[in-house]
Amino acid sequence: MIPRTAKPSVVSGFTIIELLVSITVVGLLTALILPAVQRVRESSRNTDCRNRLHQFGLAMHEHEAAHRAFPTSRNVALRITEFIAGSPAYWKCPSDHRFDDGGSYTSYLVNNGVVLDGYNPTISYYPRGLRDNGFSIDPPWPIPSRDTKASEIIDGLSNTVAVAERLLIPPTDGHVTEAELLADPRRYFWRLPSSYADIDALISDCRGNRLSLYPIVSYTSGAIFGFGYDHTLGPNEFACTGSGSHGDGPIYYYINPASSEHAGHVNVLMGDGSVRSVADSVELTVWRAIGTRNGNETVGEF
Repeated sequence: MIPRTAKPSVVSGFTIIELLVSITVVGLLTALILPAVQRVRESSRNTDCRNRLHQFGLAMHEHEAAHRAFPTSRNVALRITEFIAGSPAYWKCPSDHRFDDGGSYTSYLVNNGVVLDGYNPTISYYPRGLRDNGFSIDPPWPIPSRDTKASEIIDGLSNTVAVAERLLIPPTDGHVTEAELLADPRRYFWRLPSSYADIDALISDCRGNRLSLYPIVSYTSGAIFGFGYDHTLGPNEFACTGSGSHGDGPIYYYINPASSEHAGHVNVLMGDGSVRSVADSVELTVWRAIGTRNGNETVGEF
């Protein structure tokens, strides 16, 4: 009897080519899925940010009901905590990559209107007296001097922005390097190199010549100091500071736009308590119209 020859065992597995194809497919799937996951996460953070801004507005209205004025003069984030469960640490937008759970600085700043002239430190006023056209009233540098009554919002609460987002500037930023400042240019102020006769000349350099000097730290988001933002430039444009002079002495300009890390927009709180998203591409005339309390403009859609 002739013995049968045993068949060699077959070892299953991937060839090198099959392995490379599998890795390529996994890489492509990851590349397709990851942006979607990031969008979902940002959508969740944006929703949280809007909800916090809405709660901020509710607390401001509670203050107005109790004191017959909105808390626009100073320490806004600190003063409204008595009316709502929260703290200054809560008033920060999770979409900002500088977000953390500590500290009293805030993402939400009061609207100081449109900068029409600079501040004269020698005689302590704005030369043309036109800086009180925002939701805050009569804001001498650096802090508005009094709270705002609802009756002073001539254009109507639903047509006037009360508060908007501003990129956070934590206290630790006083120690950042020039390279770190340049890597996050919309967060900080650009100190412009020239002297300016008017605000339009400064705006022109702020948009086109700001790289002449690197940014500086200015603690706009400190709840203790109560700084505001303005509608002089559109959402997510650069913040700038410069100097100039008039017949009554030297003046200093500060332009501090609303800003965020959302994709193409900032969230704003209207005076009536509603929260809106405003695109970076909004027309500047419309943005300024909703940024002033007494311009009698026809706002339209935005």
